[in-house]
Amino acid sequence: MKKYIIILFILLTPIFLYANTPSVNECINDIYFANGIKTDEANATANLNLIRKRTLIEQYQLDEIKMNNELSFHTAYNQTYGINGDIYEAYLQLANENDGWAIFNRWMNYVLGNRTTSAYWYNQALALITNSMNETMIRQAYNADLTTQETNYKSSIDAGHNVIVVSHSQGNLFTNDAYKNITRGINAWRKDYFKAIAVASPATKLLEDNNTDPHIGFDNDPVAFIGTLGTTANPGRSYSHINILGEYVENAFDLDFHSFDYYMGKTIELTDGISTRNISTDFAKNIIMNFISESIENHRTAPSQWEKLGKGTEEHLITVKHKYDSSIITIGTSDVYPFDPDKKLYYVDGNISGYVKARCGGYKVETTWTGQNTNTQIAKLSHDATTLPHEYLEIVIPDVFIASASFLKYISITIVEDYRPSHFIYDYSIEFYTVLFRSDGSYKAVYNSTYNGTYDEAQCPETSCSPHDIFSFGLVRYVKSEYRTPREWFNLLYR
Repeated sequence: MKKYIIILFILLTPIFLYANTPSVNECINDIYFANGIKTDEANATANLNLIRKRTLIEQYQLDEIKMNNELSFHTAYNQTYGINGDIYEAYLQLANENDGWAIFNRWMNYVLGNRTTSAYWYNQALALITNSMNETMIRQAYNADLTTQETNYKSSIDAGHNVIVVSHSQGNLFTNDAYKNITRGINAWRKDYFKAIAVASPATKLLEDNNTDPHIGFDNDPVAFIGTLGTTANPGRSYSHINILGEYVENAFDLDFHSFDYYMGKTIELTDGISTRNISTDFAKNIIMNFISESIENHRTAPSQWEKLGKGTEEHLITVKHKYDSSIITIGTSDVYPFDPDKKLYYVDGNISGYVKARCGGYKVETTWTGQNTNTQIAKLSHDATTLPHEYLEIVIPDVFIASASFLKYISITIVEDYRPSHFIYDYSIEFYTVLFRSDGSYKAVYNSTYNGTYDEAQCPETSCSPHDIFSFGLVRYVKSEYRTPREWFNLLYR
């Protein structure tokens, strides 16, 4: 007995980025499989695993560790309610599209003309349509499935992931609705992180109304044919009989060509009016896998969702904020190593753990290493052989500085008493530095010169000048008026 989910309570919480609980990784792609009608969870998972297997072989050359670091696989499952319930659910979805009823009717006419029990199916479907209680029940179940899918897609994107959906048959209707709902209005930015390919779709549209998104449907697949997206000649054909001229007479359609296995290049057993034989083609599989490969590659260079917020610190770490959604709470302290502030935000775990902004593939942060230029290099992000070169966080002093200031770093004073009683002479040495400030607020202290001098107590009036006074109001008064530590200059000018 089918159980229908009527109400879903969804608790939406902001995403917090903390170094001890990393939740954002802009180098991840979440691949979803959206199933069609009459598909139980086991079959949906099997179809997802088929995508995973082909991706491992063709995209990652059997390097499962690398694939698992970059990809995550999920089902965007819509429950089956039996053939009648699923067909009626598809009718409710198509009713929201232009020509939706016409497409549904074409499908039912195909069912009526091609299955011995089709009259029963058709009558049952029509009975469902005329029963308002059934409509309420199916709509509630549909809304529950759709809400779950939307929540999962949003969670993926808001965590920095790229969403890649492979939708089969009725799954395209769910994917279209979910995409429309999560990218509406101020959330249109999510479109850049949502990709989908339509496989054997009965829909009248793809993600966008211009119908330029990738899709594949065979001309003798009845479900793909009834849609309005256009079809491609299937290398595999089905025949009804051989006529008196010895010619093979084709079936216009064969539902066996609608299976996702066939679209993914698996061999299926086809029984038609001629024979029972094994048949397969890589044509659709290549289109699907090329789409996945291109989506993964494009995400490597896609714009980051996070941008620099803070001015930086003397260690050159930064804070970040989400570009589009203020409800996604950002890192609140200077926790991000900006190897490349325009690249991806992700977490690196190790002896030095923390978020980085960098190209994908970095796996280790170091602040000391062999061959380091300690004058300019602050940190190193090591990459594996497939994502070289390594990245460095470096001090770069531009030709034009936005500000500079001088300060005294070191003072040494020697007190010498000459032949006159209570007469002191002060020898001193002062090192002068200039602080150079970059536009991001970071700085570097550059040595200028050393000044050596002598201060004679005789230069001070006898009635008002003791050695202590000379130290307090003479040399040191000058020193105090000019001296700033790098942190003091930084706070003075930029905080």
